[in-house]
Order: sequence, then structure tokens, then C-alpha cells
Amino acid sequence: MIMPVKQSKVLEELPPYLFSRIDKLVAAKKKKGMDVITFGIGDPDLPTPKNILNALVDATKKPMNYRYPTYEGKPEFRQAVSAFYKRRFGLEPDPGSEIIATLGAKEAIHNAAFAFGHGPALVPNPAYTVYFSGARFAGRDVVQFPITKRNNFMPDLDFLERHAKKAVYMWLNYPNNPTAAAIDEDELGKIVDFCRGNNIVLLYDNTHSEIAFDGYRSPSPLQFGFDGIVEFHSLSKTYSMTGFRLGWIAGDAKLVQLILSVKKNIDSGVAGVIQDAGIEALNGPQEKSLEYVGIYEKRRNVLFSGLKKLGMKAEKPRATFYIWAEVPPDFTGKPSPSMAFVEYLLDRTGIVATPGVGFGKHGEGFVRFALTQPLDRIKGALERIGRI
Repeated sequence: MIMPVKQSKVLEELPPYLFSRIDKLVAAKKKKGMDVITFGIGDPDLPTPKNILNALVDATKKPMNYRYPTYEGKPEFRQAVSAFYKRRFGLEPDPGSEIIATLGAKEAIHNAAFAFGHGPALVPNPAYTVYFSGARFAGRDVVQFPITKRNNFMPDLDFLERHAKKAVYMWLNYPNNPTAAAIDEDELGKIVDFCRGNNIVLLYDNTHSEIAFDGYRSPSPLQFGFDGIVEFHSLSKTYSMTGFRLGWIAGDAKLVQLILSVKKNIDSGVAGVIQDAGIEALNGPQEKSLEYVGIYEKRRNVLFSGLKKLGMKAEKPRATFYIWAEVPPDFTGKPSPSMAFVEYLLDRTGIVATPGVGFGKHGEGFVRFALTQPLDRIKGALERIGRI
């Protein structure tokens, strides 16, 4: 007899993981010998800089790194993060109380949902899915606010005002994944004022802040003061360190410490060798990361202009390594235009993009291309699309 097992109510509520369906389709094409070019997952193809790898190797020789790490992270790592804020934003968060190391941003985003009092979460749509799933795992109601082309992919404060009374926290993410929208300081200041005026904690995902083009510099909400704000960051995109799983949170000390209290019950901290690599990334030479931004900018220019010539509509992004493009009109009558177009593109050309609906219903009608292919592959992909 096989014991019947029911999945949890939360798992029943979560939407199907659309990307697993795409993975299966890709695997089937590769099995048939098709040369697949993927612009799907936002995982940098550029190598981790050598100085960071050398620091990682050296760190493996330190006996202290063989033991359990501290929950909040090494003082040296937190000091390196504080120095980053000093250089980048003119801020000096206290390494002792206003910064903790995290296992990338995803773990911290999930843990934050458990840290604050009972009440709804305000979550953008489309968005990185963990904002929503974290809140639901924590038993919270979720109010999803649309960020759409009509509003330049910015929050509609009038909509938020109608749902602000009971909300505990709000997620915001700029430069934005998946839409690639970039926010200006004045607009961000209005949102900070809105949150403080309604006693809503602002949780701000700034993981793409350092990939910016055309002179754009991404602001931080902490520039408006730390009260009621926690910023989430990661070394994944800036330093091509996605596999390292290293990030941090910084901001209001009382909020940071609440998230740390959750973290202490979930994991045992970031491995010491990984933190040492992160220290080198933040304190060491920055030329390589700047070079990588230049590479992403060239890729953006080629892919954006190529899609435009093929008749696809998109805004030229000022930041992130994504292009958020509208699905061609021929697919708008389909049950899911974005998924239909992605499947068509894969089937006919071997090119993988991410359907916008995978980020929420307001992402429908768009597809996301990640700039994680070299220029020759981007040009080859555009030629393939041109043939259909």
C-alpha cells in the first residue's frame, strides 16, 4: 500500500512553474540535435573575474573558514558592503547593525516575508516571483499592483492608495526585472514618501543597480534616510557570481535585525570562503565589472536595433541586462500570446526567450530577452528570426 500524501495548501495556490515547461521543450529540441540559443534565464555568461577566483582559492586555505560562519556575516564583508555604499551613494550604513550577509538575494527576499507583523503585502505584477511566493508561504494576503506600459512600468500611486490601509510591506525593484524599467530619483522619492506616510515597510530589490547604460545611475531609497527601508542586493549580476550565492541586506537597523532573527532559524550563514571572495569583489579592482557593463551595452544595442528592424516593439533599456519586447500582433489572439510566441520561436528557430506571463498576468503580451549571449550568437539569432 502506498501512503497518500497531499501537498500543502500554499503549494496548491502557487501558479505552475512555467519555466519548467520551457526547460522540457528545450531539452527535447537539443535531443533532436537543434542548436539552441537561449536568452531565457538571467545568468551571466561572462566569467567571474580572476582576482575574485584567486581570493576564493586562498580562502580555502584558512582553517577558520572550515567552521560554521556567523549568521550575520563576517565583519570584514559587512565593512566592504558599507564601503560600497560610501563610494556609490555617499551613505555609511553601520556594519554592526544595518547590514547582514545573505545567501544571495532570493533567500533574503523569502525570509523577509516572515519578519514583520500580520497583514497584506503589496507586490508588483509582473515581477520576480519570489516576492509573491514568499508572502504566501508566510500566510500573507497579497495585493498585486500592476506595472504596465501605460504607466511606463512604474507603480500607480492612486491604485496603491486604495490598498494601503492594512498593508505591512511593499516590494519594489528598479532597475526592474523583467521589464528593464529604470527609476529616477524624484519618482523613487515619491514612493518612499508614500510608504512612510502609510506606515508601510519598503523592501527594495536593487540587485541590478550596477548594470546601467548611457550615463544612467540607479538611485537607492536609502538616500532618503534609512527609516522603514531595507535594500536587498547581490553580487550575482555585477560580478558574474550567481553560483556563489552571496548578497546582503542593508537599511533600517530594527528591520534588518528582524530579518536576521528569521535567518537564524533557517540557515547557518554564508560560507566563509564565499564571503572572502565577496570581500575581494567589493574592495578589489572594479575595472572588470565596468568592462562587463560595456559588453552588455554593446549586446543591448545590437539586439535592440535588430528586434526593432524585425518589427518588434520595445523600449531601449537604460539598465539591467534584459530587453522587454512586445509579442508580435499575430499572436495576440492566442490564449497566452507570450507563451505561444515563445513556443513558436523555439520550434521554428531554436531561440529561447522568457514569456512575460511567467512573471504575472500583467506581463502577458511581452517576452524577455536576457543579454547573456555573445555578439555573434545574438547576430545569429536575429538572422534566424528574420527568416521567419
